[in-house]
Amino acid sequence: MLRDTNGIAQTIITRTFNAPSGTRTAGIDLTASQSLPMGGGRLALRDTLTILTKYDIDTGAVIYDGIGRRNSTTTSPVTSAAAPRVRNVLSADWGNGVQSAGLSWRYTSSVKEDFGLAVTATPTVTIGAWSVVDAQYQYKFGQDSRYDLTLGVINLFDKAPGKAVFTGYLSSVADALGRQVYLKATVSL
Repeated sequence: MLRDTNGIAQTIITRTFNAPSGTRTAGIDLTASQSLPMGGGRLALRDTLTILTKYDIDTGAVIYDGIGRRNSTTTSPVTSAAAPRVRNVLSADWGNGVQSAGLSWRYTSSVKEDFGLAVTATPTVTIGAWSVVDAQYQYKFGQDSRYDLTLGVINLFDKAPGKAVFTGYLSSVADALGRQVYLKATVSL
């Protein structure tokens, strides 16, 4: 610290800093893909997997492991979020130039419900894992395939999100909209 002649601090030099409400994270991200000919077109298979191995949350008074928790205790920092251990997206897409179809599976593992609990308490309620399937089909037609129609379904089996206290569900983990069907028409000029 540098002070003026009256002893009033003018400059403070900080060499280390521990930010209360900080979060330290680590994880493993794996991606794999394969493409192969099939049915007069190409089939592409892809998988993206994330495994959370560290989610240490600093409340200012204690550092706790937030993996697999909602992280909404009475002392959780506002910056902490639900931390499912596993998230995965597996998809298969097929196309032959005029037609294409896709199917994907999205998965998020469960988290412990700790809303309003003390950070030292052990949560006993679980917000369930979320697993949904999405599908899409596209057909191109007309001169130079300038027109296309796409029909799709998000959350094909109408899977409801796990129940969460206060908010009803966790938007960072699941989607509460249920099954959504869409039709899209496009013209390329």
